[in-house]
Amino acid sequence: MKQVDFIILGFGIAGLSLCRRLEQANKTFLVIANNQHQSATKVAGGIISPINLGYYRMLDNGQELYENAKSFFKDLDSYLNARTFKEQPIYKVLKNPGDQNDWLTTSEKNNFHYFMEDDLEPNIANLHTVHKFGKTKNTALIDTVQLLNNYKEKLQQQNQFEENHFSYDELKVKENSIAYKGYKAKYIVFCEGSSIKNNPYFQNMPINGNKGEYITIKSPALELGVIVKHHFFIIPQGNDLYKVGATYERDHHHLEPTEKAKREMVNSLNEVLKVPFEVVQQEAGERPTVYDRNPIIGAHKSHKNIFVCNGFGSRGLLFAPKVSSVLVDFILRNKSIPKDFDVARFY
Repeated sequence: MKQVDFIILGFGIAGLSLCRRLEQANKTFLVIANNQHQSATKVAGGIISPINLGYYRMLDNGQELYENAKSFFKDLDSYLNARTFKEQPIYKVLKNPGDQNDWLTTSEKNNFHYFMEDDLEPNIANLHTVHKFGKTKNTALIDTVQLLNNYKEKLQQQNQFEENHFSYDELKVKENSIAYKGYKAKYIVFCEGSSIKNNPYFQNMPINGNKGEYITIKSPALELGVIVKHHFFIIPQGNDLYKVGATYERDHHHLEPTEKAKREMVNSLNEVLKVPFEVVQQEAGERPTVYDRNPIIGAHKSHKNIFVCNGFGSRGLLFAPKVSSVLVDFILRNKSIPKDFDVARFY
C-alpha cells in the first residue's frame, strides 16, 4: 500500500491551492479528481477582484486577499513555467449620472481607493455608452483552464494525480490513518465543491450550488482589448473571441446550458455593442455557495483526520490562496482558523 501524507479529493481552485501549499510544506499527497464533475473553476471568467462593481461593496480584508492571491498565482506561474496570471483593469460602464457620482464618491474611500481610479475614462470604440467609464486598478485576470491543465500535467508526471470516480464506501477511516484502495494517508481533505452534497461526512453543510453560465462570442469588428463590465463581464480571449457572463441561478435542476441564460446574455450584449457578433460556445458550472458568504474549512466533528475546504462561491480565485494556507497551518501547525471560516460554526 502506497503511503502519502494527504489524499485530496477534487481539483478545482480549492484543491489546486491546497496542493501548492502542501508542496511548499514538503508534504506528499495524491489528488483524486472526478472527470465528470463540472467544477466552477473550469468555466470561470478568471477575474480576481474583491469589489462587487454593481453595488460597490468590498470583501472584508479585500486588499490582503488580493495581494495574497497575486503573490500565490505569480509564484505558481513561475513554478509551472506558465503565464496564466496578468494584472488587468476592468472598465465599468457608468449608465447614468447617479452611477457616475457613486463611482467617484466610492473611489475616495480609503478601503476602495486601492482598487478604484478616481478619474473617469473616456468612451471606448464600438460600445454604446453615454457616460464615461470607471476604471479599476489592482485587479487581475487568470486563465483558469490553462492553470488547471498545467498543474494537473505536472502532478501526473509525479504520479500524484488520478482521474477517477471516488467511492466513499471504499474509504476506510481509523483514528490515526486513512485508507483508500491502494493508498494509506494521514489525512484526507474534501475539496469537491458543490458535489459535497453526495459526501456522507459533510453532506449536511449549508453549501448550495449556484449555477453560472457563460457564452463565448466571436466578433472581429469589436476590437476590444480590455475587460468591460456592463450587466455582464466581457472578457477578451484573443483571436476575436470574448467570454461573456456570468449568470446566477440558485434554483436549478440540471447543469446543462440553457436557452434562457443565453438569451439573457445576448440581450445585454445587444444593448452595449455597436458591432455584430455570433455565439460560438456556451458552458455552465456550479459555484459552491454558503449563506454567510464565507468559505468552510476545518476538521470533521468526529474524525479529526478528515477535513473540508469548500464554499468559495464566485470568489474562489480570491479566497483559495489565503484559505488554503490557513487550513494547512491548522492541520500541520495547530494554528487556529478564523471563526468566520471554521466549519465548527455549523456544528
